[in-house]
Parts: sequence; structure tokens; C-alpha cells
Amino acid sequence: MATPDSLKLDAGRRAWEFTARHPDPSEAGQRAAAELGRLLVAARGVMQEQLTFGEALGRATGELGALGRPLRDALAVITHFGSVAALRRRRPDLRIQLRTRPRQPNAFLAEARSIQRQALADEELLLHYGMHRDLLPRLARDLDRFEAALARRDLAAEGIRRVRADLTAIAQEVYGLIRRLDAMYRPRFAGDPELLAEWTRARAIQENRGRESVA
Repeated sequence: MATPDSLKLDAGRRAWEFTARHPDPSEAGQRAAAELGRLLVAARGVMQEQLTFGEALGRATGELGALGRPLRDALAVITHFGSVAALRRRRPDLRIQLRTRPRQPNAFLAEARSIQRQALADEELLLHYGMHRDLLPRLARDLDRFEAALARRDLAAEGIRRVRADLTAIAQEVYGLIRRLDAMYRPRFAGDPELLAEWTRARAIQENRGRESVA
């Protein structure tokens, strides 16, 4: 679905194309048209940034999802052997549980790191009761990957928020220039209904469901 910003930018593109076909002879009109063109170029760059950040967000989110299940399984094994050791050695501090899920990645990471530290502190005891020796090194690698993917996800999400704000600012400037050009073109074409109608269509904000709102 089109956003208010994209609708304004579409109207700006149509208005700029109209000014290229029917340039205003005044210096103010030429400046406004040139500024409108510059803003549309800037908007294309920002939209490309938005696409890049969106792709990065998708990759990072996918990696978090792929790592979540094996991490949860590894932590479940650790908590199992912790429970065994707690019972056999009367060590209630080893009776640990994983309470959060990977879909809450920040809380999950914090809790997983806590379990990792506790398991490293009692590694020999957990190995004695059957934990595989390669489990903790594998857990460390996967947690590092999870943390890195989480950082990339947060960075991409922040980038998307920033470029959306930039796009909103550009769209608002475009909207202001359309109104400025309208003040020049409407009196100019007052005696030419065909060109005036063409300009009115060009500058109109195309709303959803085909409705138009004059800028």
C-alpha cells in the first residue's frame, strides 16, 4: 500500500515532468523546478538506502531464526546435565532453566550468556555426568553468531527508521514546492482549460482506491 510520503513523491515526479514539458519562464519558476528535480534525485537515493537496509534486516532476522532452535536445544542439554549434577552433588545452584525464547532475542541472549557462564564454571562436573566436550565451544560460537546477527538487525532497523525520517522530510519539501509551482501555473493556464486540467492531474496526490486530493 502506498504511503503518504510515496504519494507526495509521485505527485512531485509528475509535477516535475510537467515543468519539463511546460517550463515556467520566471526565475522563481525555474528555481522551483530545479529544486524539485534535485529533491526527487535525493529521494531516489534515500529509497535505495531503505531497500538496502530492508534486505540487511531480512538477512539478519533469518539468521536469528536459523540459530534459535539449535541454541535452544544446546541450552536444554546443559540445563539437563545441570539438573543431574544438582541432584547428585546436592548443588541447587546448578538447577537452571531457560525461561525466554529466541523470538525475544535480547532477553534470550542475556539468559543464554548467563547459562553459558555457569556451565563454564562447572564444566568438569557437567562433563562427568555426560555432557559432550564439544557442546560448550559450539554454544560459544553460535551465541557469538547470534549476538552479531542481533547487532546487524538492530543496526538495519535503526537505518530504516533514519531513512524513513529523511524521506518524510524530502516528501514534505516536495509538497511545498508543488504548492509554490501551483501558484505560478494556475494563473498562467487560467485561459487554457486543457493545460490547466493536465497540471491539476499532475500535481494531485493520488490517494488509495483511486481518489485524488489536490495538493
